[in-house]
Amino acid sequence: MHMFQKQSMFQNIGLRSWKRARSKLLLHCWLSFATFLMCLLIVWFVRIYQRNSNGRPLSVSVRILYLSPLFYFMTNENLNSLLNYLNDLGFSDSPLFEQKIEEEASKESVKFQLYTEAFFDEYTKTEARLYLYKSGHPNLYSLERYQSCLLDLKDRSKDRSHTFYVEDGLNVTFKESFNLLEGRSVYKNVFSPNEKFEAWIKLDFDEKDLLGNYKVKRFGLRHGYELEKVLAKYPIRELGDEVKRAELFRSLESGNLQPVIFDKPTKSEKMFIEANPMFKTINIYSLNVMTAKKIGGGPMLS
Repeated sequence: MHMFQKQSMFQNIGLRSWKRARSKLLLHCWLSFATFLMCLLIVWFVRIYQRNSNGRPLSVSVRILYLSPLFYFMTNENLNSLLNYLNDLGFSDSPLFEQKIEEEASKESVKFQLYTEAFFDEYTKTEARLYLYKSGHPNLYSLERYQSCLLDLKDRSKDRSHTFYVEDGLNVTFKESFNLLEGRSVYKNVFSPNEKFEAWIKLDFDEKDLLGNYKVKRFGLRHGYELEKVLAKYPIRELGDEVKRAELFRSLESGNLQPVIFDKPTKSEKMFIEANPMFKTINIYSLNVMTAKKIGGGPMLS
């Protein structure tokens, strides 16, 4: 009996020690969590009063919204998603865009614009004006459309512009917009709420809609344009290399004017080619013709 009492006493002591250790651990966890929450609150309050760059006080509802962790998760996710989408479209001014978007969000702007420009060749400048708007949540923004303008640095009468809408599902990149405004064709996989298709698209400079945009011509699979078979008719050196072949197809499908080497029986010559789905062929330009076209327009070789 005496031994049993001692064993029971030791068990009680061990149990009490374990309970005290557990209590200390729980207290430490709660204190750490409370400290973490306090730091978050401090950061949130600082951001509330730094959020508006023009010094205008924020409304009570907006301040309450800013105190919500869900707000920061949603806005940060939205900002990153939006910047990634703009980057995918070829707009590389992400640092400036991020600053502008945050400024407009702090002002609770319903809509705003972003501007950028690029020189895809030495004779033209391409400008883009992006139109963004609020979509649902107070600080969630989406790209509605962007207007691309091709400016001829020698003859401004040749300037062209076209607006590309996100809802069209074309997802035309900035460089592709330049190629389209240059008169070339671009191959796209289109996914929109209304339709899905694969097609070459081309702007019709002879016809505009009521908004001043060019009509977009489409040449789908039924049109019967097979770029691979067309290229196989020509002695293009790059077709013999698997990597260069894949790069060539990607470049032509993006609407680029691509330099290639023609291995002719008597000599090798550098040429420039572009896809021409409308007439189921490719346009071929020699170096001399390219120079003439840039200077003042030259004939197109078949």
